Amino acid sequence: MEENSNEVDIRNVSEITPLVNDTRREFRNAIGEAVYVSYISSNSFIFILFTLCSAKLITCVTIFHYAKTDTDTPLNAFIIGNLIIDALFMLILGLKYLSNEFDCSMTVKKNLLIVHSIVGLGYFIWLVIGNYWFYTCDGCFDDAPLLTWLAFSLIFLGYMYFCMPVFLCIGMCICFPITLVVLLLLKVKVQKHASESLINKLKSQNFSPENHIGETACTICSYEFVEGDSIIVLPCDSRHFFHETCCKQWLRIKSACPYCRKQITEDNIN
Repeated sequence: MEENSNEVDIRNVSEITPLVNDTRREFRNAIGEAVYVSYISSNSFIFILFTLCSAKLITCVTIFHYAKTDTDTPLNAFIIGNLIIDALFMLILGLKYLSNEFDCSMTVKKNLLIVHSIVGLGYFIWLVIGNYWFYTCDGCFDDAPLLTWLAFSLIFLGYMYFCMPVFLCIGMCICFPITLVVLLLLKVKVQKHASESLINKLKSQNFSPENHIGETACTICSYEFVEGDSIIVLPCDSRHFFHETCCKQWLRIKSACPYCRKQITEDNIN
């Protein structure tokens, strides 16, 4: 290797660098964990929705059974329609859960999504119709108070269901800037770099195959060590040494050993 091999910029690291491979491996593991967590969260969310729909369905059937149904507008038809839509929704949730458990094809999942969207559209149209019937019924609270309150509750829950994404979006828009400001005030740093005073305390050495036993190539730039190269041995392990230029550039980005990820501090240098 030529004498200027130490001047390699870590921004030009080869794609076959061990450090790059290690980073890619960690990235793949992180993606795998995220997919697993999203899978568990998805099934848990489906289970919660299914439980809530079941409770809503049982409650509505019980109230509807004991309530009077004589009203000026067909609120009873609106409630029955709601119960049918809830039953279809529960069926779709059950099929979604099974598709996740048995890892069905994307075609099956897309078809379920289409059916879910169609049922959702039908639910919205039926909600608007029920809303019209409710507000045009003048004597419903006198004729059938229990049935009317049930219809009002279903209308309210329906609007809450369709407005929930809007509420979540507004909440995120409000919370994100606040969280960002708090992090800036706390001066939270995602990645901490080493100070120049700490870097200057690291003494360079001339590489010798007899005295420096470890990797035969710099983990940062992937170039082979040649006798006489200026290197820095980090205090975490005598086998963790790198080209002086590479090591200093690395520490200006992240104050951790590129090999073992142990933090480099003034305490362990001294």
